[in-house]
Amino acid sequence: LIASPFFIKELSLYVIDNKISLPKIKKIFTGGAPVFPNEAKLYKQAFPSAAIEVVYGSTEAEPISSITIEALGEEENYLQQGLTAGKIDASAVVKIIKIIDGVISIAAEEDLRNIEMPLKEIGEIIVSGNHVLRHYLNNEAAIKRNKIFIRNTCWHRTGDSGYFDSSGTLFLMGRCNTIIRKDHASYYPFLFENYFNTITGVEIGTILLLNNKVTAVIEMKNKMNKAIVKNEILQKNNSSGNGKIEEVLFVKKMPRDPRHNSKIDYHKLILLFKQKAG
Repeated sequence: LIASPFFIKELSLYVIDNKISLPKIKKIFTGGAPVFPNEAKLYKQAFPSAAIEVVYGSTEAEPISSITIEALGEEENYLQQGLTAGKIDASAVVKIIKIIDGVISIAAEEDLRNIEMPLKEIGEIIVSGNHVLRHYLNNEAAIKRNKIFIRNTCWHRTGDSGYFDSSGTLFLMGRCNTIIRKDHASYYPFLFENYFNTITGVEIGTILLLNNKVTAVIEMKNKMNKAIVKNEILQKNNSSGNGKIEEVLFVKKMPRDPRHNSKIDYHKLILLFKQKAG
């Protein structure tokens, strides 16, 4: 079975709720959106005999890395280490470079090394390999923005932030353009989205900078207590050492990407609050 995380999650819930056994499903591959540890445990509960793998990649480079559902489900350091994406695939070469907004114009390996981040330091994930898309049809601007060419090697800029630990495991921190920087602190979306996923009553949540306040935006499950969730988020995060969440707001439905219905559409979410303010 190969499908988006949203589909696998809904299927898992249906299988569990209706006490269905599907032993003939031997392998499940999912990707294209983040799968957090709590969701990984749900997949395993629904399909205990299946080998389940979460693949990290992009439209232009698939795969980049992968992780088994068992390894993902073991992660519990929600507000510290980001989302584990596993080991780099044999087909890919991955580097972490300084987060730079705009075109990166370099043509030598030495220049690339100068912007490469050391282990455990967060930056933008770039990837090269024979499977990496080199060009876009009739779109030179996209090529300049998303590609770095050094001799015959094409490096694709994923737009994702992350880092390597000392074992070579890749950790994801969220899209580079969704990182919030305020009062000398950096707020990485996946740290908080991962944590929100563990709170009873929360369907999905993220962080935005609204009215210059770091704001948790939460979609609740049906008939759950918003006040309890709000109190939990404010108390936990203000003592976590990862910056301070100043406000908690709730939305009826979190906007998601139209293709997979799995990833949060941050642009639409920001527009939603701008429309409310207007």
